[in-house]
Amino acid sequence: MIHIGIDPGKVGAAVAMDDANDGEVIAAVHWNERRAWYLDDDEWATLAQPSMIRALSVFASEVDQAWCDRGASLRLVVEAVTVNKGKGNPIALATSAGIAIGLMYGKCRIGSLHRPRPEHWRKVFTGRGLNGRRAELKAAALAWAAGRAYPGLHDLRLHPGGRVLPDGPDHAAEAAAMAWASVRGVV
Repeated sequence: MIHIGIDPGKVGAAVAMDDANDGEVIAAVHWNERRAWYLDDDEWATLAQPSMIRALSVFASEVDQAWCDRGASLRLVVEAVTVNKGKGNPIALATSAGIAIGLMYGKCRIGSLHRPRPEHWRKVFTGRGLNGRRAELKAAALAWAAGRAYPGLHDLRLHPGGRVLPDGPDHAAEAAAMAWASVRGVV
């Protein structure tokens, strides 16, 4: 089964993992308001036409061509939109989440959709809910996605023998954590 984690927003990311290979990363993209990148081998490469929609279209096409044609089942995990101080406009986040979900359903054969809250999927690498400062949780996600240890975390690395994410934004690390939480059955 292929597990796709998406951290939606004007700045966001999507990561696909194959549970047959212990959660190996098979595709990834991330974007901001001016640029977009995709995972090319083991480094981030810039997309020619940067936007969230273009990044997700490239990502969905790659996943669909490489995995859906082989009959792989897809599980989509998109972070639930919550209202938190300093987290941005919930309407804009909900719109981005809706676009991401619609685009993935339009391009891929999605078997199931899950909308976990951050405290649920973060348990996969923190061992607890949202107990911590935002900056610390993001630093932990970045270390975890790159396969490095982070003080105070479970001694759990992202797919120990598989492909990890190169250094990049915390949104890509969080999308990877959502996909990994799905692989591990946490969400």
